[in-house]
Amino acid sequence: MGAAWLLRGLWDQLGIDAALIRVARAAGVPDPQRVAGCIWAMVANPHLEQTARIQEDRDHQAVATGPYRYVRHPMYS
Repeated sequence: MGAAWLLRGLWDQLGIDAALIRVARAAGVPDPQRVAGCIWAMVANPHLEQTARIQEDRDHQAVATGPYRYVRHPMYS
């Protein structure tokens, strides 16, 4: 988490969010803050994918108990 925290500080100091929001707003994007948030997520987590898969070769299993039994993490929905 430390690296993401440092990157977020630099991101804010450079005004990247504000610039992305201005560009998205000028392009007519209905929710420019969401666009900036998605771009931040992709920068902070280079392994972010639009799909999730169970890697059986690594003994991954779908969660069958607790809250994720009913609701998946928003990143994967």
